[in-house]
Amino acid sequence: MPRYTALFFNPKNQELLKNLKFRQALSVSVNKEELAIEIGSNESEAYGPLDFVIKPGEDVYDIGKSAELLKELDWEMGEDGFLMKDEDKLELTITSVDNSEYIKILQYIKKQWEKLGIITNLEIIPKQKIATQIIEPRDYEILLYGQILSYDPDPYIFWHSSQTKVGFNLSIFANKEIDEALEEARKLNSFEERLEQYQEFQKVLKDEYLALFLFRPTYHYPVNKKLKGIETQIIYLPADRFSNVANWYLKIKKSFKK
Repeated sequence: MPRYTALFFNPKNQELLKNLKFRQALSVSVNKEELAIEIGSNESEAYGPLDFVIKPGEDVYDIGKSAELLKELDWEMGEDGFLMKDEDKLELTITSVDNSEYIKILQYIKKQWEKLGIITNLEIIPKQKIATQIIEPRDYEILLYGQILSYDPDPYIFWHSSQTKVGFNLSIFANKEIDEALEEARKLNSFEERLEQYQEFQKVLKDEYLALFLFRPTYHYPVNKKLKGIETQIIYLPADRFSNVANWYLKIKKSFKK
């Protein structure tokens, strides 16, 4: 399904997140396969907003690499097991909506980051308050949240720099290459024509670690094994599983080649 759950980094509220190495260190420390098992999820791993049509490459889990990157940034392990620099402890806060699955994800990420020596605080906000109190004023350091693409999966409203203050760009990043790719894509008529621009967009997004994409829901439904011709790949709404019903069939017969 064209929706995803991700950790969005807000460098406006946390100076450390302006550093690419730091964002990378946080990202590669999360083992998505282990996380899925721990929270009991059967969702697909996500690697970018449009990875259901364009795969930007998989994420490599390497907590050892995370520790190396943090050391390169001059963070040293203190006696209490937490990282320090100039007498300051490394501390982050992740905010999310009060949702049982999200809370399990947060607990896992907290465990992983504290293995690295990062004090990780969790802030849980009621569903009815998350938009007005947290998202609209951008009052978070790191936000665990989901985004849903439309039938025309244009990621402009979620990632263009014009959407950082009043829109849905939750990572608050302004990136010229991403802006250009999304703007050019909007000038093209068909989705197939836009794919080249979207490939560039996802590559920059991944290389810059602007967010940590976690999961994409998979819509499961039973089909009689006698039924043929079902080719639906992308489901926005449950009814979409019938989108190519005119091509379904049960019987076949032999015919002579002309």
